[in-house]
Amino acid sequence: MGFQFSDWEDVSVVIPAYNAEETILRALHSIASQSVKAREIIVVDGGSTDNTIAVVEKEAAMEGWITPIRLIKSKSSGPSKARNIGVKKAEGAYIAFLDADDEWHPQKLSRSMQELRKSNATIVAHDVIHQYPLGRKFYREHSKMYLKKPFTKLSLFLFDYVNHSTVIVDKNAIIQAGGFDETSTFDAGYDLWLKILNNPENSLHFFKGALVTYYIQGQSLSSQYLKKLACHEKYIIRHAHAATFLSYALAPVLSIIRCIILTNKVCNRASNSNAYERILISILRMPYALVKVATLSIIPLNLFTKKR
Repeated sequence: MGFQFSDWEDVSVVIPAYNAEETILRALHSIASQSVKAREIIVVDGGSTDNTIAVVEKEAAMEGWITPIRLIKSKSSGPSKARNIGVKKAEGAYIAFLDADDEWHPQKLSRSMQELRKSNATIVAHDVIHQYPLGRKFYREHSKMYLKKPFTKLSLFLFDYVNHSTVIVDKNAIIQAGGFDETSTFDAGYDLWLKILNNPENSLHFFKGALVTYYIQGQSLSSQYLKKLACHEKYIIRHAHAATFLSYALAPVLSIIRCIILTNKVCNRASNSNAYERILISILRMPYALVKVATLSIIPLNLFTKKR
């Protein structure tokens, strides 16, 4: 018996890909294995120099795919730009994100849409499993950090518990918020979810259950790691005022707390990856980071944030 209309969800799955020939099939097959089907899969390739494009084209041409795969080629685009391109091209009312090296579990789409309808939220997300290069797995029960309105934005600002590959979000909310920040390579999801929640009509619903495996890659260059820290600090400064109704009075304090939590998080992840030099870098850099975020968070946002 073929799939009925009720077996489909009006969801476009956006996958940014760059040199992902070794993992992209795992991601695609995890979407194909869902208990309900997405409307479409959009793979946005950011100028891969390996066989990623050929792998996706071959898979898209194979018979038996119920969910169509659309490949968009974009030269030298980072993940934020790739996601924005995918969102603009998407035909679904909702957008789901999946990184090319991550994997959905079979009930992910079905359960997420059930929770979305039940909560009437703008964004839904859930717990995740972290898998490290040596095969170690950790259940990240981020649902413990989730607080319902009016404290959701504050808890998200402090703990950054929403993983890209767990999210399903209203497409219009992404567009209205201005999409992902294309000026930054890292952590743009954290920025976007907070921008969406700046609209009081939008809400986040976070539910218990790990329905995604997030594969943490091996060590990267220290220069890239430093860029990631600097990028996240920019977002801390950007959103400190809006994180609480007390705004400017608490912005420096909240920025410092967030920076300490971030440092602890990256140190724990570095320890699990045996990337001990990152722990040293984070600790040595921490005094500078604390002064930076506390000082800049006092300045009105429009004085140092370039309008898009």
